[in-house]
Amino acid sequence: MNQKDRIIEFLKYLQIGQDKFEKKVGVSRGFVNKIGDSIRKTNMDKISLIYPELNIKWLLTGDGQMLLNQEPETNNPEILTTKNNNKEMIVEKMIGMFEKEIARLEAVNKELKIRIASLTGNKDQLNQTAV
Repeated sequence: MNQKDRIIEFLKYLQIGQDKFEKKVGVSRGFVNKIGDSIRKTNMDKISLIYPELNIKWLLTGDGQMLLNQEPETNNPEILTTKNNNKEMIVEKMIGMFEKEIARLEAVNKELKIRIASLTGNKDQLNQTAV
C-alpha cells in the first residue's frame, strides 16, 4: 500500500470524497490522484493541521495505526497540559495560515478595485467622446 492508497483509506474512514478533502486541506484539485512516491512537507503540514487525528507516520510509511489515540490514557495533569498546548499550537498555526490568506485576498481585492475603477473611467471617457 502506498501513500495514495493510505490517503484513500483515510477518506473512506472519514466518509468524504477526494474533492471535499482537497478543499478542506487547501491543496489543488486532483491532489489525491496525483500523489506519487511522496507528499511534499507543506502539504503534509496542511493535512496534519486539518486532521490532527491522522497518524502521519502511518501515512508516510504504513507503520502503526491510521489514527492517533485522541483520549489521554491517564489523568496525569502534565499529559493533559501537553495535549492542550498541542491543540493551542495547531490553532495558532491555523490562525497564521488564515491571516496570510486574508492578507493575500485583501491585496487581490485592492488590485481588482483599481482595475474596476480604471475600466469604469475608460468607459466614461468612451461615452463622452461618442457624444
